[in-house]
Amino acid sequence: MCYVYLLRSISHPAEIYTGFTHDLRHRMNEHNCGHSAYTRKFMPWELVFYAAFRGELAARKFESYLKGGSGRVFAFRHLLFGCTRTPWIKIMLQTKSQRIQEASGIAEGRR
Repeated sequence: MCYVYLLRSISHPAEIYTGFTHDLRHRMNEHNCGHSAYTRKFMPWELVFYAAFRGELAARKFESYLKGGSGRVFAFRHLLFGCTRTPWIKIMLQTKSQRIQEASGIAEGRR
């Protein structure tokens, strides 16, 4: 089996990691023991979603999709909703004009 998974940092809840593996338990252990350069900075991690695939090609395509723009929005709306409620997610789901309006309000001291 091949797995695509989403991790959320317990110490930095806005950090979400998307990955692929053939051995999910072993890979989780690697992330939480600091064997991955990227995830070491945000340990410890919790598994919030995984999908199992029979074929590697389908798993790799799904991982690639989740790492892209629309896939990231899909993950936050449908896979992570309720698992993590951070300001970062709010920002990700806002439209560009909403982010600009909010930023200009902060700059003008309205927040």
